[in-house]
Amino acid sequence: MRAFTQTSIPLDAQESILELADYLPASVRGSFVRNTVHRIEELAITYNNTLIYGAIGWVVGHVIDNFLSVHIPFTDGLTCLTGGKAGEAGLLAGVFKGFVEDRANARQTELVSRVVREEVRRAIMDAKNV
Repeated sequence: MRAFTQTSIPLDAQESILELADYLPASVRGSFVRNTVHRIEELAITYNNTLIYGAIGWVVGHVIDNFLSVHIPFTDGLTCLTGGKAGEAGLLAGVFKGFVEDRANARQTELVSRVVREEVRRAIMDAKNV
């Protein structure tokens, strides 16, 4: 069974799910919470542009840092023309791009609401069948 943790689902969403579960019969509360959490975590995996673009930007930035490193004659050192900060800049640019895409995809919020509604209906139907 997956852990119901703060890191996987925002605290306010956890509280809402638990509050809804209190209205359901005890026999279906566990399956309602489990199913809802599982489906919301699947959504988080599906819509994670911010993380993906941030990672890509960081990697690209570090590759640029490496390509733009110049050996200084008569010394043992390398000089990075970007100041060694292209990785951080790439990370920030990637996070921004991913965040913009995730925000543009506001449908995610509606999907979470739909998941919770469907699981409430399922739990109520299961309770009637018990």
